[in-house]
Amino acid sequence: MDNGFENYKNIGGDLFNSYDEILLHHIYDKLYEIVFDSDSHEFPEDYLFIEVSCRLKKLGLYCLGLSSIISSVMNYFSLAYGIYDLPAEEYIDDVQLIIYNTLSEYVDVPSMFTDELLILIMGYFKNSSGVETFAVSKAISSLSEFQFLDPVIIYDVVDKVFDYYIDRGLIKS
Repeated sequence: MDNGFENYKNIGGDLFNSYDEILLHHIYDKLYEIVFDSDSHEFPEDYLFIEVSCRLKKLGLYCLGLSSIISSVMNYFSLAYGIYDLPAEEYIDDVQLIIYNTLSEYVDVPSMFTDELLILIMGYFKNSSGVETFAVSKAISSLSEFQFLDPVIIYDVVDKVFDYYIDRGLIKS
C-alpha cells in the first residue's frame, strides 16, 4: 500500500539527515493510520503525541524531538491530501499579493491558483527550519491541481515568497 511516505521522504529535508528512516517511517505510518483510518476530523497535538509514543514504545523505540516530526508529517498531510489549515499570520495579505502578482506575470487568471498556493507555501514555511525552495516547488508541482502550471512558475512564486520571509526575518537562509 502506498501511503505517500516516499513522496514525504523527498521533501522531508533535514529530518532524514537527523533521524533514522525506519523510525520516521513508523511515525509516518501511525499518523497516516490515525488521520485516514478514522472518522475523526480533529487531531489534537497531545493525542497524536500519545498515540505515536505508544506505537514507538511497543516497538522498543524512543524519539527525542517527536513533536517536531509529528508537526512535519501533519503539515505534509495538509498539503498533499488537502487537509488545509490556513495560517493566521499577520503577513498573509502580503504573501497573497506576492503570489498574485508573480502569477499575473505568467497566467491570465492568477486568482485561480493564488489561494491554494498561499495555503501550501505558508504551510511549508510554517516550520521555518530546513526550507528548500526547490523541494517545496517540486512538491507543489507534483499535486494534481497544479499540473497545468509550468514548474518554473511555481518555483518563481515560491522563491519570491521565500525572499519575503527572509527579508522579514521569519526564516533563515
